[in-house]
Amino acid sequence: METNPEDNNSVVENLEELQDELVKLKHELDESKSQLVVANIRLENDIDVESHKAQEEIASLQQVIQDTMEESACTREQLEMEVAKLCGHISKIEEENSFLKLQMSKDLPVDGPQISLSHVTKTLARKVVSQLGADSLSLGSDNIEESMKKVKKYAQEDAEVLRSLVVPLEEEIKALKEKLRSTDDELQKFKELPQPLLQPKKLDGDQGEATCDMCVNYEAQLVKIQTTAKELEKQLAETDKMLQAQREELIKEVEFRKGMEEKWNEKKEEHKIKVTELTSASLQAQQTLQELKMQFRQMHQGVGEELAKLTRGREEVQRHLIEYLQSENINMPNTIEELHMSLLRAHEDLIIARVAQEVAQEKEATMQYELNLLREQMIAEKDEKIERLENSLREALAARKEADTTIAELRQRVTSLQQVLETSGEVQKDFVRLSQSLQVQLEKIRESGSEVRWQHEEDVDECPTCHTVFSLGKKKVHCRHCGHIFCQACLSHVVNSGPKQRPSRVCSVCHTLLVPHTAPYFSQQPPHTPD
Repeated sequence: METNPEDNNSVVENLEELQDELVKLKHELDESKSQLVVANIRLENDIDVESHKAQEEIASLQQVIQDTMEESACTREQLEMEVAKLCGHISKIEEENSFLKLQMSKDLPVDGPQISLSHVTKTLARKVVSQLGADSLSLGSDNIEESMKKVKKYAQEDAEVLRSLVVPLEEEIKALKEKLRSTDDELQKFKELPQPLLQPKKLDGDQGEATCDMCVNYEAQLVKIQTTAKELEKQLAETDKMLQAQREELIKEVEFRKGMEEKWNEKKEEHKIKVTELTSASLQAQQTLQELKMQFRQMHQGVGEELAKLTRGREEVQRHLIEYLQSENINMPNTIEELHMSLLRAHEDLIIARVAQEVAQEKEATMQYELNLLREQMIAEKDEKIERLENSLREALAARKEADTTIAELRQRVTSLQQVLETSGEVQKDFVRLSQSLQVQLEKIRESGSEVRWQHEEDVDECPTCHTVFSLGKKKVHCRHCGHIFCQACLSHVVNSGPKQRPSRVCSVCHTLLVPHTAPYFSQQPPHTPD
């Protein structure tokens, strides 16, 4: 049996080509593996960087919120301390005013009632200012966030409120100055009198003693007037200081509100930008994960197709080799020596073929083992990578959920603060209406000194309190103190007066003035805004 050397060479060449293709495939697998490892490392680094950024941003947001809460708490404490100081100053001024009112009512009976009425009205206004101011501060210390668009409006209303307080103080200062001028004029008149008129004349009997007593009384009144003038000067200086302090407080409050508005607008924009960045980073991480999954599927499919192609090529080469061996011509030797030679050649070819077969089988087993090992390694790395990416995705989703929760809490806080701000605005509006009503009542009380207080029934067509038009069924009733006409429903208060304590029907304003320990008429609801 003879074999053709050319056929053997072709078989060897085919085997070498197969080995080269296997080596190429191995290199391609190594390159794919290295690319996959690099992609995994990059993805892990990107995910770590993004998660670190998200954690830093969340920590910065929490720190900003904590700093803001601390600043608001400090501001609230400072404002409460300032309000307490102002309440103390107001109480001192009220005590001094009450003392001056008593002295002036004793010394100056003509002008006393008008000044005492104006002073009582201003004292009531100051009490309401202190109470409503404390309430507005306690309510407005927490109002810090998105609804700061209305802060400018409320700052203007605060300015109007303080202006409405400053105007009565200035009027009181003017009245005190006029009183000082009149007192100085009286002092100058006393000083300009000739000495013989000031010296007591020597009279006989009771007339001389009465004249001396009158001189002593005049001197005592002069000393009292001088002390009253000094006290009025002190009160005027203290009132000027209080007015200046209130103006400075108004300027500080406006600046503080503007600063807080700008600061919270900046924090709101920064928070929006950070939330947008976190959302885009999460979407980008999800997109990168999907791209890596797609690349892995494509690579796995390509490697499987290459392996199937190589398997088909090997089977085809074996089939061609078998067909070639089957179709080979058998030339039997003619002599015994040729037979021996052909047997030896066949034996050598068989040995060579078996050795080559064993080597090829060993290489095939080795490559199959390496291929299985690489496949298992790739599957393990793929599973590990998928698990790591899923963990990163879960962490990113948890961070996003936490950020959404924080945003929801902040929005809820903004809503509550907006409600508090609106309530504070309503309180300030009520306070403005009260201040205007008190100014109107003050003007009416001042004007009452220059005209007849008792009103005629023909001059009044409607009730000044409820504005109800008088008709035949509505009876006109006079207030026993101020003389104005009211309806029976508005004239419901009764005050006992006179030696026999007869009951007299009075209006709400006069009842507040005559009964000092009762609640003021505007304590239940704000008065009507004057036209």
